[in-house]
Amino acid sequence: MNENMDLKKFLKILQKRYISIIITSISIIIFTVCIVILAMKPTYEATESLLIGVFKNKDLQETQEITRIVASSTDFIKSPVVLHKVEKELKISNVSENIVVKNNYNSQIINIVVRSNDSKLAEDIANTVALVARDEMNKLLNSEDIKILSGPDSSTSLKRVDSPLLNIAIGLMVGIFAGIGIAMTREYLDDSVESAFDLEALRLTVLGEVDLKRKMKLKGKQLQSNKKSNKKTFRKLKLSPELVSTEQIRIIRTNIENRQKNCSLLLITSPNLSEQKSIISAKLAISMAEKGKKVLLIDANLDNPSLHVWFNLDNKSGFTNVLLNDGNLHIHSHYTYTTGLSLLTTGPLLDEPSKVWGSHNLENSIINLKTHYDLIIIESRDFLSASDSQILAKYCNDVLLVVKKNSTTKEDVIKTKKYLETGNKNILGVIFQVK
Repeated sequence: MNENMDLKKFLKILQKRYISIIITSISIIIFTVCIVILAMKPTYEATESLLIGVFKNKDLQETQEITRIVASSTDFIKSPVVLHKVEKELKISNVSENIVVKNNYNSQIINIVVRSNDSKLAEDIANTVALVARDEMNKLLNSEDIKILSGPDSSTSLKRVDSPLLNIAIGLMVGIFAGIGIAMTREYLDDSVESAFDLEALRLTVLGEVDLKRKMKLKGKQLQSNKKSNKKTFRKLKLSPELVSTEQIRIIRTNIENRQKNCSLLLITSPNLSEQKSIISAKLAISMAEKGKKVLLIDANLDNPSLHVWFNLDNKSGFTNVLLNDGNLHIHSHYTYTTGLSLLTTGPLLDEPSKVWGSHNLENSIINLKTHYDLIIIESRDFLSASDSQILAKYCNDVLLVVKKNSTTKEDVIKTKKYLETGNKNILGVIFQVK
């Protein structure tokens, strides 16, 4: 992620990572609410006030003298003389930790403020401190002019000072900022391909974009409107224009033909497992056949075969039979509902797939296939997880990569590109799967 970021890019990151922000915010809010309700005890504040009045003793009536007495009284209230008696009377300890003594400038009123999680204890401490302080100061000054200012009902002023709603609001703000922070961190650490520009920066040609997002919506719509539809119809529905736009595939087909007019053997692979190569390979093969070409689509993904599922065909025999047994293509290939398009499924899966790739029939079979078809498209396993695609690439004219937005990493694309270039294989281009 670039160090310099404008507002537009920042908002795009928030839009992209909104799920992380929402989850983080909700988690922190729930945590805050639980703390407020279950762990945090309410805080009460009790207040008693002492009035240092007009003394009958004329020596104490001077303003300066009263000011000094008020200041001294503030310190005296917090002295051990008062606090020890309070602790003894209430049978508690560490009273000083809960008491704050306040006096406004030029005021003869001293406020004794006590905070505690126990409202009754707060009242008792404030009241007892006021009583003890009054009695002790009157003794020292030989006066009766220090008064306790109580409410109309002679009770200590008490209020709750903590705010659960404020704590929850703070939790909300912390959650939002934490979510944004996590989103920005993830964006900084994210090495995935975000746009076609990223691929072009790696000197790869983007042949077109495909959007597979409609698949789930269409599936749900079909299931609701026609629950009795048979499996074959349902599989054909997956290959319909509504799933992968026919126009998107036509653009890719045109760009392939413009870049390589004599392409006869095309390998379609991807850097890793996240890309959906099979449906793209199927739609591209159909599009090529519709233009009048005789096309063979081969499912060489022995790890996760799926093309037979898309075309609603069985997988009892196929590619592995051709390579390991009699090599008769016509026995093991399948005609599809698209004129000019045949499908060679993987065939029986082997416990040791290496037998297929080490077979002496591999090169001869591929050369033989080229004589029967205008175009052969091989959909193989992801490139970096096994050597399958690397072996097949030796016999193909061109390689087509499928890269998925926000999933395939730039590092994986670079590795795949490097391996292919090391083997002098031509990367025809990239199909960018945006969703």
